[in-house]
Amino acid sequence: MSPRSSPRAEPAIEGSIDAIRRQPGPVQAEDAGPLRVAFVASVFPNPGQPILGTFNAERAFALRRLVDVHVIAPVPWFPRGLPMAPRRWRQWANVPDREQRDGLVVDHPRRLVVPKVGDAVNGALYERALAAALDRVPGIDVLDAQFVWPDGFAAVRQGQQRGIPVCVTAHGSDLTWMPRFPAIRRQIVSTLRGATRVMTVSRTLAELAVTLGADPAKVAVVPNGVDLQRFRAIDRRAVRQLLGLPLTRRIVLGVGALTTAKGFEFVLPALPLLHDRGHDVQLVLVGDGPRRRYLASRLRSLPADSVRLVGQRLPDQVALYMAAADVLVLPSAREGWPTVFYEAWACGTPVVATRYPGSEEAVTERLGVLVADRSPAALAQGLERALVRDWPGAELVAHAVQRPWHEVARQTLGCLQDAVRDGGCRPAPAGGGR
Repeated sequence: MSPRSSPRAEPAIEGSIDAIRRQPGPVQAEDAGPLRVAFVASVFPNPGQPILGTFNAERAFALRRLVDVHVIAPVPWFPRGLPMAPRRWRQWANVPDREQRDGLVVDHPRRLVVPKVGDAVNGALYERALAAALDRVPGIDVLDAQFVWPDGFAAVRQGQQRGIPVCVTAHGSDLTWMPRFPAIRRQIVSTLRGATRVMTVSRTLAELAVTLGADPAKVAVVPNGVDLQRFRAIDRRAVRQLLGLPLTRRIVLGVGALTTAKGFEFVLPALPLLHDRGHDVQLVLVGDGPRRRYLASRLRSLPADSVRLVGQRLPDQVALYMAAADVLVLPSAREGWPTVFYEAWACGTPVVATRYPGSEEAVTERLGVLVADRSPAALAQGLERALVRDWPGAELVAHAVQRPWHEVARQTLGCLQDAVRDGGCRPAPAGGGR
């Protein structure tokens, strides 16, 4: 196994990833004054789902260091005490109405969700839950909504009613997938036109937002960040011993939900091709989801001990797996701005990903390998290219440390204060959705 350099990540470096992402004129924390922000996010950790939306939690915690933040994280309503209900619904039922997460107050108002046929009404039902929470949190200066739909849709409607400015952030599927559904598309168009400011985590999403109706002058690109205290390069041999991973085999790591969209199942048929080419590879998948059972059923047809399903892990443990791996693989069909890329780079680990606008924007040839599609041949070829290359770990880490969460918070604060200066949330212009 060719050694990879293992530098230790230094303290975060101020600055942004490239010139386009450097937002002009950020407001410093001491100028922020008593600005009070309602951080609206349906994808947010809770006691039953501690890793749900950890990127939103990181963003909220970083922003809290600059302004007063109150999190409103609505959860689907489900009656308590039904033991035969699916586990994920029981998890929602047991979420407390309010909790504190490391000093951050988080409200979990209940929202009714109509499955499958509820596209036209679920946004309005979300708004009712948000309205009830806002009634209990007076003095909010600006709403900071994560995901254009349903969070942003509900926030903009409430902002228009209450005269509160609203910033909406697009993270990926809310612009790349959700607009395929006509009822949701109309609400997304209305949200983008009505929001005081729109943030996106990539340039590609910014272009989509404008196409769907956002005012280009009101759009800012603010990519997600990385926790540099948690994700850092450490001795690979030592961490493999700690995790019980083989010391001499090549480790290909997948981190994320086990869904078809993430595409980890497409890596499995690439493994025999790598074995045939002389690469002793083990695929380690960290995560859980609806495709886990299918993945487990496929293991019998693969070389012995080719895949290890370790299940869901907390971020501290994910960071160890990142540091232990030779390469991170993410064969997604679509992504906005995958935080796992920067987490891997902070650990000195290169990435292999399928080619789509988000990955093309993030991954250069110095940082990883992009493959044309999710076919076994393409994935095997991309993984082989990554495995035979001696990657400059110090360079990967140096790239990652340009994007600490406090830089994300700094840029977000500038957008929020711009929204406050603009005044209350404006009514959406007349006209149908595109």
